[in-house]
Amino acid sequence: LKFAKRGPTGWTLQTVASAGARYNSLAYDDSGYPAIAFSDDVNGDGSLDTLKLARWNGSAWNIQTVETGVVGYGVYASLVFDQNGNPAISHVTGGTVRFVTWNGGSWDATEVAGYGYNSRLVFNNADYSFYVSYVESDNTIRIARRVGPGNWTSEAIDFGNLVRGPIDLAISSCGTPSAVYSTYPNQ
Repeated sequence: LKFAKRGPTGWTLQTVASAGARYNSLAYDDSGYPAIAFSDDVNGDGSLDTLKLARWNGSAWNIQTVETGVVGYGVYASLVFDQNGNPAISHVTGGTVRFVTWNGGSWDATEVAGYGYNSRLVFNNADYSFYVSYVESDNTIRIARRVGPGNWTSEAIDFGNLVRGPIDLAISSCGTPSAVYSTYPNQ
């Protein structure tokens, strides 16, 4: 896992981890330091099984395990920071869309959806809520909104199309969520 940053004289590269980081997501904390959520294969069997978070402290990368478990932990990792500067990550494990957030002392995890892929997480500064986009097994594209600790509500925005690539999710300046995605073949 590498981090590249443009400076006054060009690009500098750093090795963050020499692990099997396949899925990764970059965000900056409120101090302006980079953080990267990524998947890892900690037991070396060739399957991703762990979600990790690397945070730059000004002189080195600190890496912590967020969740570990069944094959698939950390797939489609998506990292944001909330209004208090706490990291939050959505990811997929074995098809389950999960959400984990740092509470100041440990990680709290909840299930967003029983099945999904192509997840993407955003934080809405207008109402301090989290949104996760994902695709269900029947190709229904859904947007879920966190309505309280451990509680999510979702709505379908499109269905029946084969989604091609990730769904990107953003919040407008007035707090409205929007999504962009491609379907195949041109549906």
